[in-house]
Amino acid sequence: MSSTGHNTFHIDTLVGRDNYATWKFAVEAYFKLEELWSCLDGTNVDKRKETKAHSKLILLLDPINYVHVQSATTCKEVWECLQQAFDDSGLYRKVALLRDLITTTLENSRDVDDYVTKIMSNAHKLRNINFNIDDEWLGTLKLADLPETYKPMIMGLESSGLVHQKTNSHTPEQNGLCERLNRTIVERARCLLFDAKLAKSLWAEAVNTAVYLRNRSPASGLSQMTPYERRTGKKPDLEHVRIFGSPAMVHVPKINRKKWDKKAVRYILVGYVEK
Repeated sequence: MSSTGHNTFHIDTLVGRDNYATWKFAVEAYFKLEELWSCLDGTNVDKRKETKAHSKLILLLDPINYVHVQSATTCKEVWECLQQAFDDSGLYRKVALLRDLITTTLENSRDVDDYVTKIMSNAHKLRNINFNIDDEWLGTLKLADLPETYKPMIMGLESSGLVHQKTNSHTPEQNGLCERLNRTIVERARCLLFDAKLAKSLWAEAVNTAVYLRNRSPASGLSQMTPYERRTGKKPDLEHVRIFGSPAMVHVPKINRKKWDKKAVRYILVGYVEK
């Protein structure tokens, strides 16, 4: 357990090779947060910092691993000893992880969630040792072992023409369609709030309502068909739609009221529930 200020961070102790990659990632982030990274890379000249970093690093080890670092006198030496002991990025390690990834099946997993978790975990371990796993190949591997009951879903994904496309970090202009849609939804939600004279704290309800109405409105890109109809094959029922922010009277069941109590309570309409 490591702490700084009023925040507490939990880092699992280093047990062995299996959790070394995630442990290393967490420790690097933690030491940078504590301004102790210079002790790990060997550039530190502050003895107090060195003592503090050395102690913290030792306490983040499972006692079974003390044997690997007992001869190390500096934080950097401890770090390097651990790398030599557990940072196995050799061919044998890659082959073993790749074998585990390929042989993972739904049959030997508890359920679909467990199956996907195992695949993603092995893929993460391979990427940590600089073995690149293509996202499309990984997705194909996930779908390949699903039973016949998932066949309609797989066929639907194939026929839909969905393609996983990537963009560079912090470059929203590369994802223009999505950004424009986000702006449209935000503008509609803002208008709903202002027109109804409701608090900004209800922005989430306004956004949900904007999306709900958009999915039930004719779209030029769908030949004036609504997204709801395109997806379900049925025209949307709009009889329940009311103005956002309008008064709504909610009936109070007889069992919850006394003889002279109100039979209804006044509320404000702030959205709809998907059925």
